[in-house]
Amino acid sequence: EEKGQREVLDQDDKDFFRMMVSRLTISRAKIAEATCFAFDNVEAAPDIVDIIRGVFAVGEPTTTTSLSSRISRLYLVSDMLRNSSVALKGAQQYRSRLQSILPEIVLDLNVAARAASDDKTSPAGRIFRDRVVAVFAVWLRWSMFPAHFVHGLESTFFESNLDEEGCFATSTLDN
Repeated sequence: EEKGQREVLDQDDKDFFRMMVSRLTISRAKIAEATCFAFDNVEAAPDIVDIIRGVFAVGEPTTTTSLSSRISRLYLVSDMLRNSSVALKGAQQYRSRLQSILPEIVLDLNVAARAASDDKTSPAGRIFRDRVVAVFAVWLRWSMFPAHFVHGLESTFFESNLDEEGCFATSTLDN
Protein backbone atom coordinates (compact mmCIF):
# COMPACT_ATOMS: atom_id res chain seq x y z
CA GLU A 1 0.00 0.00 0.00
CA GLU A 2 1.26 3.47 -0.85
CA LYS A 3 2.12 5.79 2.00
CA GLY A 4 -0.80 8.10 2.84
CA GLN A 5 -3.42 5.88 1.20
CA ARG A 6 -6.12 4.80 3.63
CA GLU A 7 -7.92 1.52 3.89
CA VAL A 8 -11.62 1.39 3.20
CA LEU A 9 -14.21 -1.08 4.35
CA ASP A 10 -15.38 -3.42 1.65
CA GLN A 11 -19.11 -3.42 0.96
CA ASP A 12 -19.74 -6.52 3.09
CA ASP A 13 -18.03 -4.92 6.09
CA LYS A 14 -19.92 -1.65 5.55
CA ASP A 15 -23.20 -3.55 5.44
CA PHE A 16 -22.23 -5.59 8.50
CA PHE A 17 -21.32 -2.52 10.57
CA ARG A 18 -24.38 -0.58 9.39
CA MET A 19 -26.58 -3.54 10.43
CA MET A 20 -24.74 -3.85 13.75
CA VAL A 21 -25.25 -0.16 14.55
CA SER A 22 -28.85 -0.09 13.34
CA ARG A 23 -29.67 -3.02 15.65
CA LEU A 24 -27.85 -1.67 18.70
CA THR A 25 -29.50 -1.77 22.09
CA ILE A 26 -28.28 -0.20 25.30
CA SER A 27 -26.67 -3.54 26.13
CA ARG A 28 -23.03 -2.97 27.06
CA ALA A 29 -22.10 -6.14 25.22
CA LYS A 30 -23.69 -4.95 21.96
CA ILE A 31 -22.09 -1.51 22.24
CA ALA A 32 -18.71 -3.10 23.05
CA GLU A 33 -19.04 -5.39 20.02
CA ALA A 34 -19.65 -2.41 17.71
CA THR A 35 -16.81 -0.46 19.35
CA CYS A 36 -14.44 -3.40 18.88
CA PHE A 37 -15.39 -3.64 15.21
CA ALA A 38 -14.64 0.06 14.79
CA PHE A 39 -11.24 -0.20 16.45
CA ASP A 40 -10.39 -3.45 14.65
CA ASN A 41 -10.95 -1.43 11.47
CA VAL A 42 -9.37 1.83 12.64
CA GLU A 43 -7.61 2.26 9.29
CA ALA A 44 -11.06 2.73 7.76
CA ALA A 45 -12.18 5.30 10.38
CA PRO A 46 -13.65 7.68 7.76
CA ASP A 47 -15.99 4.91 6.58
CA ILE A 48 -16.89 3.91 10.15
CA VAL A 49 -17.71 7.50 11.14
CA ASP A 50 -19.66 8.05 7.93
CA ILE A 51 -21.83 5.03 8.75
CA ILE A 52 -22.43 6.33 12.27
CA ARG A 53 -23.37 9.73 10.87
CA GLY A 54 -25.78 8.05 8.47
CA VAL A 55 -27.61 6.00 11.09
CA PHE A 56 -28.52 9.10 13.05
CA ALA A 57 -30.67 10.00 10.05
CA VAL A 58 -30.55 13.76 10.40
CA GLY A 59 -33.55 15.20 8.62
CA GLU A 60 -35.52 11.95 8.48
CA PRO A 61 -38.94 11.83 10.09
CA THR A 62 -38.44 11.22 13.80
CA THR A 63 -40.82 8.28 13.81
CA THR A 64 -38.44 6.12 11.77
CA THR A 65 -35.88 5.73 14.57
CA SER A 66 -36.84 5.02 18.16
CA LEU A 67 -35.54 7.01 21.10
CA SER A 68 -33.87 3.88 22.49
CA SER A 69 -32.07 3.32 19.18
CA ARG A 70 -30.85 6.91 19.19
CA ILE A 71 -29.58 6.67 22.76
CA SER A 72 -27.80 3.37 22.10
CA ARG A 73 -26.06 4.98 19.11
CA LEU A 74 -25.05 7.93 21.27
CA TYR A 75 -23.62 5.44 23.78
CA LEU A 76 -21.62 3.88 20.95
CA VAL A 77 -20.22 7.29 20.01
CA SER A 78 -19.35 7.91 23.66
CA ASP A 79 -17.68 4.50 24.00
CA MET A 80 -15.64 5.14 20.87
CA LEU A 81 -14.62 8.55 22.20
CA ARG A 82 -13.57 7.03 25.52
CA ASN A 83 -11.47 4.42 23.73
CA SER A 84 -9.93 6.85 21.24
CA SER A 85 -7.00 7.31 23.61
CA VAL A 86 -5.98 3.64 23.64
CA ALA A 87 -2.50 2.73 22.49
CA LEU A 88 -3.55 1.68 19.00
CA LYS A 89 -2.15 3.34 15.92
CA GLY A 90 -4.80 5.61 14.44
CA ALA A 91 -7.28 5.29 17.34
CA GLN A 92 -7.02 8.97 18.23
CA GLN A 93 -8.51 9.98 14.88
CA TYR A 94 -11.91 8.79 16.09
CA ARG A 95 -12.03 11.70 18.53
CA SER A 96 -11.63 14.41 15.90
CA ARG A 97 -13.77 12.62 13.31
CA LEU A 98 -16.61 12.05 15.77
CA GLN A 99 -16.30 15.60 17.11
CA SER A 100 -16.87 16.90 13.59
CA ILE A 101 -20.23 15.11 13.30
CA LEU A 102 -21.47 15.65 16.86
CA PRO A 103 -23.34 18.89 16.05
CA GLU A 104 -25.37 16.98 13.42
CA ILE A 105 -25.97 14.09 15.81
CA VAL A 106 -27.14 16.44 18.56
CA LEU A 107 -29.45 18.18 16.11
CA ASP A 108 -31.03 14.79 15.38
CA LEU A 109 -31.36 14.16 19.12
CA ASN A 110 -32.94 17.62 19.52
CA VAL A 111 -35.58 16.89 16.87
CA ALA A 112 -36.33 13.50 18.44
CA ALA A 113 -36.59 14.96 21.96
CA ARG A 114 -38.95 17.70 20.81
CA ALA A 115 -41.15 15.17 19.01
CA ALA A 116 -41.21 12.98 22.13
CA SER A 117 -42.11 15.94 24.34
CA ASP A 118 -45.24 16.45 22.22
CA ASP A 119 -46.56 13.21 23.75
CA LYS A 120 -47.28 14.35 27.29
CA THR A 121 -48.55 10.89 28.33
CA SER A 122 -45.23 9.10 27.89
CA PRO A 123 -42.21 9.41 30.19
CA ALA A 124 -39.95 8.25 27.32
CA GLY A 125 -39.06 11.80 26.29
CA ARG A 126 -37.96 12.76 29.81
CA ILE A 127 -35.90 9.57 30.16
CA PHE A 128 -34.32 10.21 26.75
CA ARG A 129 -33.41 13.80 27.66
CA ASP A 130 -31.96 12.66 30.99
CA ARG A 131 -29.77 10.09 29.27
CA VAL A 132 -28.48 12.56 26.68
CA VAL A 133 -27.67 15.09 29.40
CA ALA A 134 -25.86 12.35 31.36
CA VAL A 135 -23.64 11.68 28.32
CA PHE A 136 -22.78 15.39 28.07
CA ALA A 137 -21.91 15.38 31.79
CA VAL A 138 -19.63 12.39 31.32
CA TRP A 139 -17.83 14.10 28.44
CA LEU A 140 -17.25 17.13 30.67
CA ARG A 141 -15.98 14.93 33.50
CA TRP A 142 -13.61 13.10 31.12
CA SER A 143 -12.48 16.44 29.63
CA MET A 144 -13.20 14.82 26.28
CA PHE A 145 -13.70 18.21 24.61
CA PRO A 146 -13.32 21.82 25.71
CA ALA A 147 -16.20 22.75 28.01
CA HIS A 148 -17.47 25.38 25.56
CA PHE A 149 -17.87 22.69 22.87
CA VAL A 150 -19.95 20.45 25.15
CA HIS A 151 -22.00 23.42 26.34
CA GLY A 152 -22.65 24.28 22.69
CA LEU A 153 -23.91 20.74 22.13
CA GLU A 154 -26.16 21.11 25.18
CA SER A 155 -27.51 24.40 23.81
CA THR A 156 -28.28 22.75 20.49
CA PHE A 157 -29.97 19.85 22.25
CA PHE A 158 -32.23 22.12 24.31
CA GLU A 159 -32.94 24.75 21.63
CA SER A 160 -36.66 24.77 20.87
CA ASN A 161 -36.61 27.04 17.82
CA LEU A 162 -34.51 24.89 15.49
CA ASP A 163 -35.88 23.35 12.34
CA GLU A 164 -34.61 19.96 11.11
CA GLU A 165 -31.67 21.59 9.30
CA GLY A 166 -30.46 23.30 12.48
CA CYS A 167 -31.63 26.76 11.51
CA PHE A 168 -33.74 28.94 13.75
CA ALA A 169 -37.35 28.43 12.75
CA THR A 170 -38.29 31.98 13.70
CA SER A 171 -36.00 34.92 13.77
CA THR A 172 -36.10 37.33 16.68
CA LEU A 173 -35.04 40.02 14.22
CA ASP A 174 -38.38 39.75 12.42
CA ASN A 175 -40.32 40.77 15.57
